[in-house]
Amino acid sequence: MKIGIPKAMLYYKYNVLWETFFTELGCEIILSENTNKKILNNGIIYSADESCLASKIYMGHIFSLIGKCDYIFIPRFCSFKNNDIICVKFNAFYDICSNVFDNINILTYDVDYLRGKSEFCGFLDMGKKLGASYMKTLRAYLIAKKKYKKQYKINVNNQNLFLEKSKKEDKLNILVVSHPYIVYDELLGKPIIIYLKKLNANLIYANVVDKKYIKNGWKNFSKTVYWEGSKELLSGLNNYLDSVDGIIFISVFTCGPDSLVNELCTRKLKEKACLNLILDELNSDTGIQTRLESFTDVLNDKKRIVLYG
Repeated sequence: MKIGIPKAMLYYKYNVLWETFFTELGCEIILSENTNKKILNNGIIYSADESCLASKIYMGHIFSLIGKCDYIFIPRFCSFKNNDIICVKFNAFYDICSNVFDNINILTYDVDYLRGKSEFCGFLDMGKKLGASYMKTLRAYLIAKKKYKKQYKINVNNQNLFLEKSKKEDKLNILVVSHPYIVYDELLGKPIIIYLKKLNANLIYANVVDKKYIKNGWKNFSKTVYWEGSKELLSGLNNYLDSVDGIIFISVFTCGPDSLVNELCTRKLKEKACLNLILDELNSDTGIQTRLESFTDVLNDKKRIVLYG
């Protein structure tokens, strides 16, 4: 059984969980290629004009998998524990793809705690659809969940160690506040990350934060945020704020939650230099690089003033 997984959206958060689960069930995983101009252009063709850039890229990844696998994996996310919700696009992709693409076999699971649909039950349903026994599916899920949690802890520990080391270096420490599907995407965030490193900057990622901080860390910015992804980023921002020289927000046009949350943060962070980058289909590398150069110049000047007066 071949399962196609698009390398976009929540893949960058749950890839270890998903890939381990399907591998344990004996499935062959077919990943879409890294985001490129062809995938973006195809995504634009099959998306509504009002869709955000990340959604258009996702549609391009789905299109690239058609005909290459038995099922294309498109999970549905709506609500989580503690009444947290997620952007509606994560709930809509299943229906959108079902209606846009012909002859597409979709494998899915629902996460909607407000309606009694948990991740655990969703994975059991997928195993049943794939013809696996209850015990085999349960074992695969438990192994996948354990590996996912272990990898998350490793990522957090590695970043904390890197942060301690970076404080001793004569480099800028910059916090990147962006969703994983933006900052780790080959076409969206990777060029920005690569260029910042060329500018002699150490990068800390707000999405890599200990789970214990997510419970309340975001409340220092707003007590009414209810998007799960935004809470995670705000908690990371709050946790790393005092350890960095500046902050870069990276979002995509036309993301509603980010447009509100990022604006809220830049208004409250009056003593910390911030850069707000909004990516769209027409962005040029030159324009973004110029803004990054200007931002790092400002941070370096501020750092010199603090150190030498």
